[in-house]
Amino acid sequence: MTTKPAPGADKRSGRWAGFAKTECGIHVQP
Repeated sequence: MTTKPAPGADKRSGRWAGFAKTECGIHVQP
């Protein structure tokens, strides 16, 4: 389940709300 990201937060931040999940690194800008 996704949630709406907070104002000013990354647009993907709501994807794993409540989970200790992080991006794998492929989608992270340098």
